[in-house]
Formats: sequence, structure tokens, C-alpha cells
Amino acid sequence: MHKAPSDWETPQMKYTPVGVDIAKHLIQVHFIDEHTGEVIDKQLRRQ
Repeated sequence: MHKAPSDWETPQMKYTPVGVDIAKHLIQVHFIDEHTGEVIDKQLRRQ
């Protein structure tokens, strides 16, 4: 299950980065929530 980006910024949660996808205009970072084991995707746009 994937979480929304607003949930990604919760400070009390701990995440382990597992991958980074680099494209021309978008970088997608994949994390695993240490408590629930959920995979979380965060998309970042290049400026």
C-alpha cells in the first residue's frame, strides 16, 4: 500500500530508503516504513 506525500513528512516515523528512480524531469524515491513495512513513494520534480 502506498501513502500520500503529505503522510511521508511525519517526523516521528522512520523510513529506510530502498531505491531511487532518476528520469529526465522526475526523481522518485522509494522508502519502507520501519513500523508497518509499507512501501512509500515520494516524487520530486527537477527545477
